[in-house]
Amino acid sequence: MSLITSGCILVLLLVSSTRPFSLKATEDVRANQLGCVKCHDIDKNKINVHLVPHSHDDVGWLKTVDQYYYGLRTDIQHAGVQYIITSVVEALLENADRRYIQVETAFFWKWWKSQDDDMREKFKSLVDNGQIEIVNGAWSMNDEACANYQSTIDQFTWGLRTINETLGICGLPRVGWQIDPFGHSREQASIFAQLGFDGVFFARLDHDDKTQRQLNGTLDFAWQGSANLDSSTIFGGIFPTALYFPPNGYCWDWGCNDAPVIDDETSPDYNVKYLVSSFKIIINRYKKYFPTNNVFIPMGGDFMYEAAEMNYINMDRFIKAFRDEQEFNVIYSTPSCYIQAVNDAKPTLKLKTDDFFPYSNDDHSFWTGYFTSRPNSKRFERIGHNILQAAKQLLALNEIQRGSDEDVKSLQNLREVMGILQHHDAITGTEKQHVANDYVRLLTKAIETAEEPLGVAIGNLLRKSQTDVNLQLSSCLLANVSICSVTQQSEKFVVAVYNPLSWPVTHFVRLPINRTTFTSLTIQGPDGVQDYDIVESMPYAQTDLKKLQSKHDLVFAANEIPPMGIKLYYATQTNNKAQNIQTESKRVTADELLTFGDTATSFQINNSTNLLNSITMNGITIDITQNFYYYYSETGISDKTNISSGAYLFRPTNTTPESLNNGVTKVAEVRGKLVEEFHQKWNDDKIYISQIIRVYKNESFIEFDWLVGGINITDDMGKEVITRYSVSSSSFKTNSTFYTDSNGREMIKRTLNSRPDYTYNATNEPIASNYYPVTSKIVIKDSNIELAVLTDRPQGGSSLNDGEIELMIHRRILHDDLKGVDESLNETEFGTGVYVRGTHYLVFGSATKLNPDGKTTAAQERILAQKKLVQPWIGVGSATSDNLTLAKLQDQLNFNYSALTKALPENVNILTFEPWGDESYILRLEHILEKDEDPSLSNNTVVDLNAVFNSVMIHEITETTLAANQRLEDYQMRTKYTWNTTGEKMDVIPDATDPSKTTVSVTPMKIRTFVVKFHPQHSFGNPIKPTSTIMVFAFIFIFIMRPDIQRASVQNIITSVVEALLENSNRRFVQVETAFFYKWWNSQNDDMKNNFKYLVDNGQIEMVNGAWSMNDEACTNYQSTIDQFTWGLRTINDTLGACGIPRIGWQIDPFGHSREQASIYSQLGYDGVFFARMDYVDREKRRSEGSLNFAWQGSANLDTNFVFGGIFPNEAYGAPPGFCWDYTCNDPPVYVDPESPEYNLDEMTQNFTNIMKTYAQYYPSNHILIPMGGDFTFEAAEKNYINMDRFIMAMRDNSEVNVLYSTPSCYIKAVNDEDPELKLKTDDFFPYSDKKHSFWTGYFTSRPNSKRFERIGHNILQATKQLIALNGLKGSNYENNIKSLESLRDIMGVMQHHDAITGTERQHVTNDYVRQLTRAIENAEKTIGTVIGELLRIDQNETLDLDLKLSSCLLTNVSICGVTQKSERFIVAVYNPLAWSVTHHIRLPVENATYKIEGPDGEESYDILSSIPYFDTDISNQSSNSELLFTAKDIPPMGLKLYYVNRLANVSETIFPSPMDAINDTYYFGNKVTGFQIDKETNLLKTVVMNGVTINITQNFFYYKSEIGQFDASDVSSGAYIFRPIESSPEPIRGVINAGIIRTDTVEEFDQKWTDKHVNVSQIIRVYKQGNYIEFDWLVGGINIEDEVGKEVITKYTVEDFNNEKVFYTDSNGRETIKRVLNSRPDYVYCASIDPVASNYYPVTSRIMIKDEHRDIEVAILTDRSQGGSSMDNGQVELMIHRRILKDDHKGVAESLNETEFGSGVYVRGSHYLVFGTATKTNPDGAVYPHIFFGKTTIAQQRILAQKKLLQPWVGVGNADSDSLTLDSIKKKLKLKYSALRKDLRESINILTYEPWRNDSYLLRLEHIFEAQDDSLLSNIATIKTSDLFAKFEIEEISETTLGANEWLKDYKSRPKYNWKTIGQKMVTIPSVNDTSEEAITLTPMQIRTFIVKVSPVASKAPKSFTGLTTLIIALFCLVKVLSFL
Repeated sequence: MSLITSGCILVLLLVSSTRPFSLKATEDVRANQLGCVKCHDIDKNKINVHLVPHSHDDVGWLKTVDQYYYGLRTDIQHAGVQYIITSVVEALLENADRRYIQVETAFFWKWWKSQDDDMREKFKSLVDNGQIEIVNGAWSMNDEACANYQSTIDQFTWGLRTINETLGICGLPRVGWQIDPFGHSREQASIFAQLGFDGVFFARLDHDDKTQRQLNGTLDFAWQGSANLDSSTIFGGIFPTALYFPPNGYCWDWGCNDAPVIDDETSPDYNVKYLVSSFKIIINRYKKYFPTNNVFIPMGGDFMYEAAEMNYINMDRFIKAFRDEQEFNVIYSTPSCYIQAVNDAKPTLKLKTDDFFPYSNDDHSFWTGYFTSRPNSKRFERIGHNILQAAKQLLALNEIQRGSDEDVKSLQNLREVMGILQHHDAITGTEKQHVANDYVRLLTKAIETAEEPLGVAIGNLLRKSQTDVNLQLSSCLLANVSICSVTQQSEKFVVAVYNPLSWPVTHFVRLPINRTTFTSLTIQGPDGVQDYDIVESMPYAQTDLKKLQSKHDLVFAANEIPPMGIKLYYATQTNNKAQNIQTESKRVTADELLTFGDTATSFQINNSTNLLNSITMNGITIDITQNFYYYYSETGISDKTNISSGAYLFRPTNTTPESLNNGVTKVAEVRGKLVEEFHQKWNDDKIYISQIIRVYKNESFIEFDWLVGGINITDDMGKEVITRYSVSSSSFKTNSTFYTDSNGREMIKRTLNSRPDYTYNATNEPIASNYYPVTSKIVIKDSNIELAVLTDRPQGGSSLNDGEIELMIHRRILHDDLKGVDESLNETEFGTGVYVRGTHYLVFGSATKLNPDGKTTAAQERILAQKKLVQPWIGVGSATSDNLTLAKLQDQLNFNYSALTKALPENVNILTFEPWGDESYILRLEHILEKDEDPSLSNNTVVDLNAVFNSVMIHEITETTLAANQRLEDYQMRTKYTWNTTGEKMDVIPDATDPSKTTVSVTPMKIRTFVVKFHPQHSFGNPIKPTSTIMVFAFIFIFIMRPDIQRASVQNIITSVVEALLENSNRRFVQVETAFFYKWWNSQNDDMKNNFKYLVDNGQIEMVNGAWSMNDEACTNYQSTIDQFTWGLRTINDTLGACGIPRIGWQIDPFGHSREQASIYSQLGYDGVFFARMDYVDREKRRSEGSLNFAWQGSANLDTNFVFGGIFPNEAYGAPPGFCWDYTCNDPPVYVDPESPEYNLDEMTQNFTNIMKTYAQYYPSNHILIPMGGDFTFEAAEKNYINMDRFIMAMRDNSEVNVLYSTPSCYIKAVNDEDPELKLKTDDFFPYSDKKHSFWTGYFTSRPNSKRFERIGHNILQATKQLIALNGLKGSNYENNIKSLESLRDIMGVMQHHDAITGTERQHVTNDYVRQLTRAIENAEKTIGTVIGELLRIDQNETLDLDLKLSSCLLTNVSICGVTQKSERFIVAVYNPLAWSVTHHIRLPVENATYKIEGPDGEESYDILSSIPYFDTDISNQSSNSELLFTAKDIPPMGLKLYYVNRLANVSETIFPSPMDAINDTYYFGNKVTGFQIDKETNLLKTVVMNGVTINITQNFFYYKSEIGQFDASDVSSGAYIFRPIESSPEPIRGVINAGIIRTDTVEEFDQKWTDKHVNVSQIIRVYKQGNYIEFDWLVGGINIEDEVGKEVITKYTVEDFNNEKVFYTDSNGRETIKRVLNSRPDYVYCASIDPVASNYYPVTSRIMIKDEHRDIEVAILTDRSQGGSSMDNGQVELMIHRRILKDDHKGVAESLNETEFGSGVYVRGSHYLVFGTATKTNPDGAVYPHIFFGKTTIAQQRILAQKKLLQPWVGVGNADSDSLTLDSIKKKLKLKYSALRKDLRESINILTYEPWRNDSYLLRLEHIFEAQDDSLLSNIATIKTSDLFAKFEIEEISETTLGANEWLKDYKSRPKYNWKTIGQKMVTIPSVNDTSEEAITLTPMQIRTFIVKVSPVASKAPKSFTGLTTLIIALFCLVKVLSFL
């Protein structure tokens, strides 16, 4: 297999065992985005004629749905869809060239359910084979004028889901097929674009428009479907033929009369030549209509292909006849193939930006009547939609709560019927009457079925206990005619009001009641007893209904129904004293006006005409009238056109409508507590009309509730009723323009008598041609006022005159319009013309300004439209049974419920929330405003989805295209068609970037669809980081343990991988953690070891990283990191040899990445590093700029190669979704057998290709690295590999993507060979955040005691390694001594793991780490007493039988040390591991007594001081109250001092803190050089003196309250990983008191104690004599959590009048410092205001520093462990020192960070060291060479102090009570002082490592501890001679290695290095310097050099003395320095 294929994307499958990342994906099969469609060849030199076979099958029209499917009622129409589909399948199987398109899913599903498996498989195989293309895919071919966008989306969703579930990926439609709707909306085009469709085809458009398009060759065009949404342009295709039929003469269906194709030349009827020649003429004409040489010919029609073979055999012959044609290429085709062919021709298409309304097929046939036809059916469809949305939401919420989807099945009928009702002959009202009746039957039945479980569901949602309550709720479907049996007949009834919207809604409930039976009423609701009104109902005319109707309606307000919430009401009717009906008349004169409403919103009635006179709203009053009129319907007889009004057409006889006769009567005035109404009745003899104009209290609209019917046709004239709203003012000029909605969404401008892109003659039909569909609202506006009328169903409307709106509300017509239905639109009921009741809502306000409520008028309209479209569902149920008494219901149920935590913003709504199966749900969010409608609400809005729902959280979320049938990611990855266009595009809003996966942005008009899964909140988490990665849990052996926590067995993984790799030499694997590898290796036999080594040698296994563990990069010190790499790499060398040497860093799981780690990799000789975790904002930026591969300069000082940086393409380190084949994953395996029904290879390869094309954009080359593993994967490796084998084989012939097994090294080589330019990185990747509010900065401090213990372990490891090495071969038991180090080396490697030192492990794992480290320290120290004795022995030739039995006092931090507390005599050995002399102050817990201390310098002075007092815990009983303090002065470099301590008498010498003398004491501690002063009033630090500088500085303790993520509904809490405070300002810890002072000759201390009830804090501030720093020794613990609030304790240092200009510096793993800028990142922009504290926290491994450039002062705080820190304000440093948190942060550990001990929160003791001085000059201190004094910079002081505190002297104590260990006996055998070095090294150079290596060799590392600019002298290049290093031995052999001591440096230098072209500013570094001789070692700033040495003992030599000349030179030099300082 070739490594690289030219010109394609190279995908490297990298196999590792890390974290799985699985999500079921959908795929395309071909990269040209055609799905599974197979296209016949196109000939670019010919006219390509695309014959597209289809059948147009109406889902109801002349026959019902079932009649059409089964083939009934052939007397009406011969049509049987079941036969069509079966016949097509059989015909297609006969010839693979044939094609067909299937459209209506409603019919397909009926057919599919009735087929056996064999027929189903045949159909699916034809789809998979590309012979059948599924187009549209919706439940029906919906109308585009009357359908609301919500219903359209719903029916596409249900249809496309059915396609997915039956046909799979190949069934995924790509094309809209709207060939029969009577006009086409722009919103439909937008929906198609959002569905992911490539285009739409249709037949019907205005005849003038089509003629013009034919002349211009623009039947193919581009259509921009939205004025708001990006990427809304799709291809549009219009047929050249008559409608959607074949050309005349070429229809070969059995229903046609055209001649068949006869190709037998001997036949007398032979006609092929004639057919071909005639067809050529037709095509040559059609060719002019199109912009390319492709012509689309629809080969079908209504219900064709019932005998499909008849069609196909003729088409076969016809196509065959064209085979040898030079001009024409005739082929079977499909819509997708046609679009592809057109796109390949690269035409320029005319751009369409409006719609195709109205449609006319000739000058007098405007299809605008159906906008209103069958208005009751249109309203019933809206009711069905409302109930469906409510039912879906309620059953989804109930399923989540109960965990059962049993009731969800009740939705299916309603979903299907609502899909049918969108059909273009259903909602349009253009079906026959018996079909309309059947639609009503179907919908009624479906509603009843859907509502059946709602009573139980609502009972469940409201219940207080586990008792089930069935409220038996249902809608009052006849409330519009004042009929509702429950409320009319029940003495008691419940009313449940459910609000499906995402905002609170107040809804006025109107229910018919019987005032004859019941005279009194009370209503109990969640807010107590409800106010209500009883008003007269709308009186109906004399019909049979009147007997059932109530005369009165109950009206009450369901106030503030919560978003997606319920309010329950209980009504009790009695026969008590009658309550008044709210009817009242005000006496006014004829000239006066009747006013209804209040000052904010009201209307006035003219008392003379009883008509509307004026309205007040939004602070504006306008004169406006409203009345009813009717047009007479044209019959087409008088003008001899034979064109009449009908179900489709609107054609009035006159342009002026008829007025109603006999005036208007006032029926009633209603003035209730809740509503005011004016009831009207028209007295016309032709039409019955009554109306109520009403205004509700506190509502800002006027409602017009009208009843129209009984249209009289005795004059044989049809009538079409309108209502007209007319603004009376002549100044209201609309300039002949108005606006109508497009399917309830965007508004489109209309201009009277005009079309945007063609010319028509408006005089032919001046009324009908200006009618447009009004689905939701119609708007007029002038320069000041905007007025809208909102409808409750679709209607036809217009503005025929300025200031006027008319809407058609009813039609009764006596003639058929001859458009196919063959029936007049004459609806009757109860012996008369049908009645229609409906509502309009009038809104107006300012056209340019905000209204008094702060919204624009357009925004008010939008919100009201939503409230009326999806208004609260009202369910009523009888409560007369004993189980449903008010008392019982109040006991069992809450009367109030909300599914949402809070209301969404008013511009965002949850459009859909419905059950989707498999515990998943569809969640759609919509932005309801357009881009410029409101200055505030039209903006992009961000919604945190995890903050939306109450009690549940999102567990899984997948964004999809609009219909939820394909993942959005998959759609985005497939190639999109781009089109060259002519015409002006509409400006749109670009999509906004999501802050995170669950925090999404919604731009104006955007709809976003997600499939989500939930968990209950108490157990839910978003496991971005699972419970562990390959964590080196110290408690886990390699065997399977604790499978209850996590299923993982590393021993099985490695063995399984080896076995699998041996099966196929192409396979690859990377092995990472040496800790696990070595455990496995030690348990294997020789055969298995040889197999593993063979695979390494053969290149099948690549060892990466090679360290003992995958270390953290924030909390680790560079020394520990180097140590654990050294130990891991040595192990690999020892086991695997040269081929095992790693070349790659593999840090895929640490939570941020340090620059020092990159530097270490470079020094290790590595080529690069790969990782996964980085800030989500940074990742998106890098993705967008293609810089997921980059070059990383790891040092600002070292002249080393940059390392290559590789970031994985997705957020995790697992396989792409759908391609994880491990047993832990749920992705399907690779099925390669095409005969298998599970065959999925084509789908997989296409999906993978699409994914890779997206990933390719993230990288600078055509190489992509795909990690194929996850946490503890490959335990059954063969399963993984066999699927990868098959997949790679399948991808071999892919022309775009080359897939191969690979490794990280192969990947880097491939990238380097391409020589790309890489973006240069010069800083680090801290802090890391994976989403909004999730900054992983808490772990910088988590488990502070563990972090300190790791530092102690490091200190002891370095000391013991040095001591054992120094004792060397001459020591007894040398090999045993070395072995004693192994466990400490191992555990210290484990402790560096990214879930160990970080504190992000579980508590029992922490405990195990402590156990192992304690045991390892004990093992390492076991021989140290002997080793030290041998080093100190006087006679080196004498065998020493003395064991000092030394060990550390590990509990001195809590004043416990058994040896020193209990022994009368004890030895103290002090070993200095540094290369310079060190003075160390030793503090040991002792009894209160008198002591004598003798050391190498004689008797030592000492102090007995009181220890830091512990608070009341069990440990305080063991702690000593006294500490022995003495000073070990000038401990030699790598040297020892031995002290003998003798307790003389139990006489109290303890110096206890004494009270401060407030009058006489200065409160100053220290001396003039270094000291501090305490504020007398506050007992807090006030000033510090140091380095000749005095600063005012305070220090105090504070705590942040930990966010739990519920108050802000983000569900992001502080935890082990995350730091997230509730507020940005911490709470002070209060009540500091003066606990006393201590002043001795050695130290001065001030003791403090805080009395705060929340946190126990005590502290000692101390300064040692001759010290140049201030020490803060604090004890913090017992954090109180009784308030159930976690707390995160900080200490804050604040320097007065200090301006560091928001800049501070932190160390990188204890080495170089990195500049930090508050609220800023060097190479990306983030929003700091979201998390202003946590986002500014950085890891402080060693120190944090601020500088004031103006005052020339630099202040640093040094830490004794890693902590999080920042400088949040100028002059301030804060460090987090402790955390106790009660919530888990959902990042995987699944446990809160709540450490306890002795029944309380754990205590932490630690130290900070304050150093400051001048920022640019040298301070007056320091010594480099003996006897030479000069100043150091402040940063130099920090560096040296940091080393002294990191590697402070090891103090070992041993009991000396035995007679063999008296002082005299020790002095006889031992010296009390030892130094391994001849002299101090200069303070810039340290011996970083000296340890035993192999055989008789030692590992020696030298380091330069300064950066280039730190100090004018100490930052210089330094050279030392090896002969000058050691005093007791000399170096015989020395060989330099790379940093890890695993490769000779010369070998590393000899191998080729990768060079990278970079973009960005490089840091200036110091060039490396060659050594001047073999003995000389030269170090540049920050350089570390590593050697393997062999040594031999030498005789003692005195240090070289200075010659006279040398002394003179030194003196002169000293003088110069002093003068320069002065």
